[in-house]
Amino acid sequence: MEGIVLRREPISKLLTEASRITDSFICMTDAGHSLIAYTKRVDPPDDVHKNLVETGCYDEETIAHLDSIAGKISTSWNVVADESSYYDGFAVLHCPIFFDGSLFGLLTIVDNVNIAPAAFRDLFKTIVHYSTRLFETFWDEKLQVDSPWYKVLTNLIKGKHMPEQFVKIQLSQTNLQEAQLFKLICFDVGIKTERTARTKATQLAKSLNAGKNYTFAYNDTLLTLCYLNSPNDVHFSSRNMEREIDRVLHKPYGISAGISRNFDNLLDIGLAYRQARLALNFASVTDREQEFAGMQPLKACYSFDYMLPYYMLVDSCRNNELSVFSLRRSVLEQIVNEDRENGTHIAELLWMYLCNGHSATAIAKQMHIHRNTVLYHIDKIQKTYNISLDNVLERNRLLHDFRIYFLTDAFSHPIEYEKLLEIPNKDSRDIE
Repeated sequence: MEGIVLRREPISKLLTEASRITDSFICMTDAGHSLIAYTKRVDPPDDVHKNLVETGCYDEETIAHLDSIAGKISTSWNVVADESSYYDGFAVLHCPIFFDGSLFGLLTIVDNVNIAPAAFRDLFKTIVHYSTRLFETFWDEKLQVDSPWYKVLTNLIKGKHMPEQFVKIQLSQTNLQEAQLFKLICFDVGIKTERTARTKATQLAKSLNAGKNYTFAYNDTLLTLCYLNSPNDVHFSSRNMEREIDRVLHKPYGISAGISRNFDNLLDIGLAYRQARLALNFASVTDREQEFAGMQPLKACYSFDYMLPYYMLVDSCRNNELSVFSLRRSVLEQIVNEDRENGTHIAELLWMYLCNGHSATAIAKQMHIHRNTVLYHIDKIQKTYNISLDNVLERNRLLHDFRIYFLTDAFSHPIEYEKLLEIPNKDSRDIE
């Protein structure tokens, strides 16, 4: 067991190794009574734990039973013997696992082979010791304190099927059942982030949306699921969330976030996760776009709404030869090449013209040039390339050309399709 801890191997392996010594069934449940890990070498001998393995969580009767003895297991290292009559006559010991004074979960052992009571308790204390040490090596477990909802949310993100009873029991211990609107935030905080910053980021993330959120680690990022109990609220808008994230997390700690669109069905959290991750993937692209317009990128929060056109463009081109071919030889590419040769900034002026409602005055003020100079260059572009910027279709085509420009960093390299669309599909720090 010492070696397993040093190598930071899965808790399920530690429990399996422990079962070789005790010949007993051992399992770990979280604070919401859902199954985290168990030894598969020894089958559960009683109906309670057979049901736990089959459904993924204790049933409502067992949860009530465990709650009735909660006072006896309210402190760390307090090993408690449960009523054997409740477990088909088998001796059962429980011990809570705590982090920083908060309950993480419950470690349980069932005596399959009638070990002497004193020896049984001593063996279990040894298992508790090594289990606690192993849990402490995982930063995300530290974030999952008091999280009966955790397994439901992560399984929904992964698209795993869950028994209806399991979902019902877990969500009944949260405020999510009454929620009517959700938004998922993905923070660029992972295992490589310095520990103090991770801890602080977690604490601050939990304060967002007036505390109406659930914050947890997943796929080397920190996720915050915000919720509302009404179908609409102006304070829940992406713009307001961006301001709050900038103030609370980005300005003091430099932590950025991707943010999903609002959604009203918790079962869609997997899609919202993809949106938030993609928003972070395209962060440098949206930064380039804003800088080109003479704007200071916020860098605190990237909304999927903002980068949706980029996603649609990249996704359509990734495996579509016709899409790639159709976007070649653009007017913009010719303008950019001329800018490089002549040291001019006509492409920048054109982008500002498209972004500022065709206001020559606003562009002149922003670029510190005369209004007539703006009008001269716009007129020259239209005559040279035989286009009309009053035509919505031609403007839309130019906007697509500009998106290619930003995706390729001014046409200097190919679009990194796979990198931009990559969504990790396995949590490398899952306990299992």
